[in-house]
Amino acid sequence: MILQKIKYYLQIIKPGIVFGNLIPFSACFIFASDRNFKLNLFLLTFIGLFLVISGSCVCNNLIDIEIDKNMNRTKNRVLVRKKISIKNAIYYACFLLFIGFFILFYYVDHFSFFLSFLGFFIYVFLYSFIFKKKSTFSLFIGSISGAMPPIIGYYSSSKKINLIFFIFFLIFFLWQIPHFCSIAMFRIKDYKNAKIPILPLKKNIFFSTVFTSFFIILFTICTSFLYFYDVLKLIYIIFFIIINFFWLLYILLGYFYKNKKFFYISFLISVLSNFMISLFISYKNL
Repeated sequence: MILQKIKYYLQIIKPGIVFGNLIPFSACFIFASDRNFKLNLFLLTFIGLFLVISGSCVCNNLIDIEIDKNMNRTKNRVLVRKKISIKNAIYYACFLLFIGFFILFYYVDHFSFFLSFLGFFIYVFLYSFIFKKKSTFSLFIGSISGAMPPIIGYYSSSKKINLIFFIFFLIFFLWQIPHFCSIAMFRIKDYKNAKIPILPLKKNIFFSTVFTSFFIILFTICTSFLYFYDVLKLIYIIFFIIINFFWLLYILLGYFYKNKKFFYISFLISVLSNFMISLFISYKNL
């Protein structure tokens, strides 16, 4: 019984999203360390950010209960099935956020705390609470919060706000957009049932395909800048371009063959793309 409860409390933080954000955070932290890796600082920032992202995801679950009830992908989530009470979920979110912010503020640095709070505010209040149910513009709002962990990693390690800082933000901001569009086109019926105004519903699949393709290309070009700033070697850029070529290919195949399986494959490739760019960034200083 106790183990089952623990499982529910782990599920409600959305572990996939949490660790998906912590991978680029870790990569940018390691890169910024410039072979002077500070383990204590890394662990403190990692734990603080882990708790803040987890708390933010619990808040998102609380806000999205009614939406989750109408989607096949989410109808069995913990709060929908009432495995955890609303009151306990609120306490849980507050606890995670308080400890996470406390660690970042007192043991890391004030600017990393500010960035993490900004990411929390954008994700929970602007994205989840306001824009998600009302506008396709939520795609860009959510992408801002998703780009915060990498720059927190870079700044907490280097204490620098420079061109690389902004390039990392732009890269992971641009990645979020086609990544979400891949999910939206694959799960279009779910979003229709939940009445979420995603791009494929507000426009059409053709427009969404062109839109997604454009941002994949833009993301790839922006990532290529890392070669000119001595972040990535040319061989890594070439390998990364190949991965993104297949991402783009499957997006186009999904449209031309009217087959959602291609959109699902494109989503999987987008995850691989995120992982590989994070690996390449961190490899220089591993």
